[in-house]
Amino acid sequence: MTMSHPAQTVHDTYDICTLALEVLTPLHVGGREGALKSLDFVFDAGTVHVVDEDRFAQWLQAQGIVDLFVEEAKTGTMDLKRFIQKRPGWRQALPTWTRYTIKGGRDGMQEFRPLIRDAHDRVYLPGSAVKGALRTAILWKRLHEGTPVPLEQVEAAVERGIVKDRASGGWRWLQVANPENPGQKKPVGKERFSRWLQEAVLGNDPHHDLLRCLTVRDAY
Repeated sequence: MTMSHPAQTVHDTYDICTLALEVLTPLHVGGREGALKSLDFVFDAGTVHVVDEDRFAQWLQAQGIVDLFVEEAKTGTMDLKRFIQKRPGWRQALPTWTRYTIKGGRDGMQEFRPLIRDAHDRVYLPGSAVKGALRTAILWKRLHEGTPVPLEQVEAAVERGIVKDRASGGWRWLQVANPENPGQKKPVGKERFSRWLQEAVLGNDPHHDLLRCLTVRDAY
């Protein structure tokens, strides 16, 4: 016996919504490169110019100063702006090897932490960050004013993370194995405790996770 079912489309299974996101407080989501050092950018006229390495190398080659740049960079104390200011027409050339610019900054900056950007250098908010914020908001609401969460579930999560200190009589973080230093232990810490609390309230595995049905795309 053969049974057939009508084909379902994505729209039959999911509700797809487009939402406008308003950021109420300053928000910084860093990129994979982390903090850029003083050789990675130039501050000039109230603007941070992030260096495009390939185009900058071409400019150095055209100026015939590749070896000079390498020797100064080896000292570890090189000031990139001071170095390029010795070249005629440096300010006109600056945009030609700038990857992107950011308003702000100050003279003497030693590092710069850029926002995460896509392959076209457009700033965006990762969907994972948005979903994480939604998870936190739902967790807070369920614990404070939403559907009551069984107290024993929360207590179980708490008990996994803290233990009674016999010496002081107070509470302390549970010590767990430290993967970075075998044989040593370290406190559970907030990150792991947060995961346990989320599992207790929102679901303890992918099949029971309340937010498994939610997919959030990157926001521009």
